[in-house]
Amino acid sequence: MLFYGASSSDRNKGLMAFWQEYNKGCGNSMTDSYINTTLIPAVLNFDDVNVNVGTEVLNQVFDMI
Repeated sequence: MLFYGASSSDRNKGLMAFWQEYNKGCGNSMTDSYINTTLIPAVLNFDDVNVNVGTEVLNQVFDMI
């Protein structure tokens, strides 16, 4: 389980910190809004994410590198 025992707020903060750090290595930076509305929900709800949506998110992230 992701972030076992952490509060929802702590999970979101941890994922935001991860994506912001990841973002430093990207040629085209992702906005905090994109991280909050797309990437964090995709990670937290990975069991429920449609495979096609997940693939599209990954493609967008890799295009930013």
